[in-house]
Amino acid sequence: MTENTLQLAIISRIKLYYRPAKLALPPDQAAEKLRFRRSANSLTLINPTPYYLTVTELNAGTRVLENALVPPMAKARLNCLLMQEAILLTEQ
Repeated sequence: MTENTLQLAIISRIKLYYRPAKLALPPDQAAEKLRFRRSANSLTLINPTPYYLTVTELNAGTRVLENALVPPMAKARLNCLLMQEAILLTEQ
């Protein structure tokens, strides 16, 4: 008689963000500080705040761009052709 077995291997990753209690900028104002720099084939997101900012909906004209995580006091670059299209940021 043979036994049926099921083996599962799970690899998980948990990200833990520590936020000190007394940061100078309230978290609800961080998104307002996000800046954008456009070049011919990329869009750079500039985060001058002490918070990680997650951008989940970013449009270039009719195209939806990839999501981005911008670390504190850092930049994130999205590759895309932007020409003269409008850039719209939707907050959720």
